[in-house]
Amino acid sequence: MIFIIFGIDTELIVEPFLKAWRSIFFRDNKVSLAPLSEVDKEILQQCFVFTRYHLEHCKQDIVQPHRKALQTYEDAFFGTELCTWLIEVGLALNRREA
Repeated sequence: MIFIIFGIDTELIVEPFLKAWRSIFFRDNKVSLAPLSEVDKEILQQCFVFTRYHLEHCKQDIVQPHRKALQTYEDAFFGTELCTWLIEVGLALNRREA
């Protein structure tokens, strides 16, 4: 019984099963990003303007500690918070554009 509790290597045995269960139960849909060479020039320009003029203000408004399960992430934010912030400050018209 002690070997079962303490002897199992969680990274090799338990984690893969938990990841598979989470992906089935929570329907994890991972999004892959396009390479920069395929991104529209206008979008690249908007990203440059955001990082140059709005990034620090954005960090001050939405970055905060978040807790997920037993881990706490100190400087983090959710994508929905960023989208809401972009709409509130007028950098995007809707959530899709954000």
